[in-house]
Amino acid sequence: MTRPKRVGFFLSRCLTALTASSAALALLALPACTGVSAVEDYELQRTWDNAMVLMKDENLGVVTGRMNNRGMRWALNRLEADDNRAVLIYLHGCDGLYWNNGPDAFRKLAERGYIVIAPDSFARDYRPEQCGAQNRWTAAARFGEIRHARQQLSQLAWVDQSNVFLAGGSEGGYYAGAYNGSGFRGRIVMSAPCWFGIGDMPNTLAVWSKRDPWMRGYHCAQANRKVVLDSEEHNVLMFKETADAIQSFLEDYTAADSS
Repeated sequence: MTRPKRVGFFLSRCLTALTASSAALALLALPACTGVSAVEDYELQRTWDNAMVLMKDENLGVVTGRMNNRGMRWALNRLEADDNRAVLIYLHGCDGLYWNNGPDAFRKLAERGYIVIAPDSFARDYRPEQCGAQNRWTAAARFGEIRHARQQLSQLAWVDQSNVFLAGGSEGGYYAGAYNGSGFRGRIVMSAPCWFGIGDMPNTLAVWSKRDPWMRGYHCAQANRKVVLDSEEHNVLMFKETADAIQSFLEDYTAADSS
């Protein structure tokens, strides 16, 4: 995909429009969004191309790497249509995607045949870090990343389209929880209080720490399955209880008769 010119200019001006405190300022800034659709298509593709992937290769075992890494492309291209792999899309938190070999919870899923894909929101040319300051620009960006990832999966023959799940942690958990689109069998919300509600998806697992200061006393009461950890840790993926809960949830809701 050809890189549109002045990506940062377009998106920074549009951010001004979307987060303006006054209607007058918003109206002045909105004309700067002309042509932003092409820019956003480019930006979304970057989040997918730079996604981290965890999967099990029949010869190499569990492997991890960026989607655009030569070795990872080789491993993904080896998959056949009849492999019929269930996929978990994971939205990272507000400070970015920091994986080496991947969280143990996700490596265990890969061992069982799931493929975990985490789009990198910070692969965008313009992506401010806005921890604790959710706004309409962030919401539009993260919801767009979910839709784009699902669209990409719909074009891959080896994906079990009946068994695609959505997950998110911290900021990613807000938007995984609130997402209201179709195409997912269930979702997992970690360390996010579901301030934006739960979207139209009945199967939801929520995991959080009881004394997590980022939760501010709130929790995801709307989820139909909940795990509350006796901890103050924000990164719940580090706990065995989280890994066990995720595995149990996916086993319960993965359709055995899909094709």
